[in-house]
Amino acid sequence: MDTLKINGIKSHDFHIFIERLLPVMMRGYVKNEIWEVLAEVSYFFRVLCAKEVDRAQIRQLEANIPVLLCKMDKIFPPGFFNSMEHIMVHLPYQVRVGGPVKYTWMYGVERYTFRTSVLFHLAIIFKELIVTKTVVGC
Repeated sequence: MDTLKINGIKSHDFHIFIERLLPVMMRGYVKNEIWEVLAEVSYFFRVLCAKEVDRAQIRQLEANIPVLLCKMDKIFPPGFFNSMEHIMVHLPYQVRVGGPVKYTWMYGVERYTFRTSVLFHLAIIFKELIVTKTVVGC
């Protein structure tokens, strides 16, 4: 708590943090102007990551994102901004072209890759155990 940093969260946890928890946690602790910008960012990602996408709403997000980035620029120092903040400009277009985000998420791929790697390592360990038992047993 001394550093006031959040470490060790997975990508899905970070997604839920930004989308749902950030505006709730910050309300009352920061100025209302700052809270409104954080709530707008949260709403942006909530609409973007919804199961069903409304094209009119996505076009509205595309129109509002430059204004939101300007509001964030007024609040946060220049060191805060990197390519990740700029990518917010392109995300609504990606949703408009590719459909709902759930079809392009990597959570399933990450989960499958983790399970596969665990099974692979377990197979290697069991193979070594079987080989050593047969060699020692001779």
